[in-house]
Amino acid sequence: MSNQNLNEEVSRRDMLRTIAIAMTATGAGTLGLEAGRHVHNLAKTEKETVGTYSLKFFNQHEYRTVRRLAELIIPADEKSGSAVDAGAGEFIDLLCSQNEDL
Repeated sequence: MSNQNLNEEVSRRDMLRTIAIAMTATGAGTLGLEAGRHVHNLAKTEKETVGTYSLKFFNQHEYRTVRRLAELIIPADEKSGSAVDAGAGEFIDLLCSQNEDL
């Protein structure tokens, strides 16, 4: 397969998603897809129920930094929202609060 075909088949978003999953799994030991979904749903449920997400691990400055980095890594495009829109900041905060190794 040529590099051109590979670039056409794998989007930047897909590649970054794969890298993020691999890094999270490595840092968390054995974080499976279902565990990741559970953490994401906990953060989402809190935000929907309370109207806002309360930080568990990061201070405000660190949280704003994480959100900005997530936005830079996976910005919104014509088809999808950004990582921030998907709740990446809340996910990372909650995940880190549950695992000191992260």
